[in-house]
Amino acid sequence: MWLPRRLFKIPYVVTKINVIDIETYGRDKLTAYCCCIVYKNKKIVSYGDKCIIKIFEYIFSNCDNFSIFFAHNLTFDGLIILNSIDNSIEIVENGTLLRGCSIYSMSLKRNGKIIKFQCSSKILPLSLKDIAFRLNLPKKMDLDHSSINSSNFMDRNIMESVIEYCKRDVYITQLFLSKINDELKNVYPGWWIWSYTVSGLALKIFDSMFNKFIKLNIKTEDDNLIRPAYYGGRCEVFGNPIKGDFIFHYDFSGMYTNRLKESFPYGDFTILDKPKNINKMGFYHVKVRSNINPIPILPYRCETTKKLLFPNGEFSGFYWYEELDLFLKNGGIILEIYSAVVFNKEDYIFKDFSDFCIENRKKSQLNRILWKLIPNSFIGRLGLKGEYEKTIILDNDKYNPFDYDVISDKKINNQWLVTIRCNEVNKTSNNVIYPAIITSKARIVWWTNALEIIKNGGRLLYCDTDSMFVSFNRNVIGEKHGSIEWVDNNKDTIIDKACFAGNKAYALTVKGETTIKIKGIKDNNISFNDFENKFYNSESINFKFDLFEKKLFNMKISEIIKKISFIDYDKRHFIENKKKTESITIFENTLLNEKH
Repeated sequence: MWLPRRLFKIPYVVTKINVIDIETYGRDKLTAYCCCIVYKNKKIVSYGDKCIIKIFEYIFSNCDNFSIFFAHNLTFDGLIILNSIDNSIEIVENGTLLRGCSIYSMSLKRNGKIIKFQCSSKILPLSLKDIAFRLNLPKKMDLDHSSINSSNFMDRNIMESVIEYCKRDVYITQLFLSKINDELKNVYPGWWIWSYTVSGLALKIFDSMFNKFIKLNIKTEDDNLIRPAYYGGRCEVFGNPIKGDFIFHYDFSGMYTNRLKESFPYGDFTILDKPKNINKMGFYHVKVRSNINPIPILPYRCETTKKLLFPNGEFSGFYWYEELDLFLKNGGIILEIYSAVVFNKEDYIFKDFSDFCIENRKKSQLNRILWKLIPNSFIGRLGLKGEYEKTIILDNDKYNPFDYDVISDKKINNQWLVTIRCNEVNKTSNNVIYPAIITSKARIVWWTNALEIIKNGGRLLYCDTDSMFVSFNRNVIGEKHGSIEWVDNNKDTIIDKACFAGNKAYALTVKGETTIKIKGIKDNNISFNDFENKFYNSESINFKFDLFEKKLFNMKISEIIKKISFIDYDKRHFIENKKKTESITIFENTLLNEKH
């Protein structure tokens, strides 16, 4: 098995999972008062105002050189650490990865000993509460953080509760990381050293085990050429159920992973000026006329709002040829072909990788989560743009702001954390060609099956990339529509009540349990009936919640009031008392945006 050469030059070793967790109080200034670590399966707790200083005294006195500790939110814990350490500890640039105020990894040194910290939530990006529930681990404990302050944190009862809470968090983190390590140590030995994120891990697994054809990075000018064809997934409201409807939910299992099984281009591409047709494999910049109802096919990115629409009308875009072929077969018209980027070679580049991920999902509940996450993260990683800023670490006597294009800087003891703009010359980007094609293929699968739903008497209600909510005037369990087989083997297949207000804004009741989904708001106390009434009356809801704000490597808690308006949905138009939506019509040349 291929291994990176640099793996053998770094002495970091993980034989037992070491974990750190920190608890804080306060709002404008967060104060650490409890810190717990697990080192070689031994739990050590430090409690009080100087808990960080004391725990680091223990770490640097007792832990092996090059030990690694995981924190489940290293950005939070890391910022607390950086603002608490004294002059005896310095930040080591090798092994530290910062993106703005987000901390992916951090290496600290004292008296020649280096300790590294990494973020477990970037490997498994779920809350500890969710991880514990899904993996059947000990339940995460409850703690009212807002009730703890400088005057009561030393109360005996509070102290005992906080210590148990903190110890439980490190225990859950250690358990799930140990399970991940057991799974990955034979797939990609040393994953913990160089893979700070699950997307980075996915990239390395593919490149080391399966990559025979493609470059994972392309030149910036090639990225700029192809990126307009990367539209992403489809998320729209099509309507709401009417009285007597049977409501169903369907999730396309492995939508992106299964697309990886298909054939993809590789090698050099050719740019064509004004080709006469779309008979070659590639991307085409075209002007089209669309009058496809009730679900138009082609995406369109609005220049003013930056929203992704699926309109009718006349507009231009850059599309993968298979999606254009679907468009033409269903009544679409190409008015003009401006240019094309075409390929001559193709192969099943990702099939073995896809099969490997699907096979590994069968082993355990952890594997179901991990090996679904890995291919999806792989696709997302390929779609990331090149980085045009980075954070560097400089000693105080070596930092001159005039030597860099500085975005921000922060002094930590005798060092500076400086975020700078990078020179774009000779920059490379991830290979956006493949996520542009994969998401196009996924939209084709979704649209083809959505059409089958309509042909069989169904009504589309809502979709989000790889799932859809629909309604029928009958119970369709046991029927098959396209590739969709309606079976009642999932908890959320049959929906009791539903109300769809906007993208990632809806309310559901399933078997008596209500779920309110509103993007950007984790905790809300609104009921289904309140949500539904506000929606149909075109009213607004104000949500009040706490937000952790990061700025210049400082952190505070701010109270945020977010207004959700139920009259703002503008990707389609509500009609028939909001029981239905119709597509937007765009005439790009006149900038006219009107109802169909």
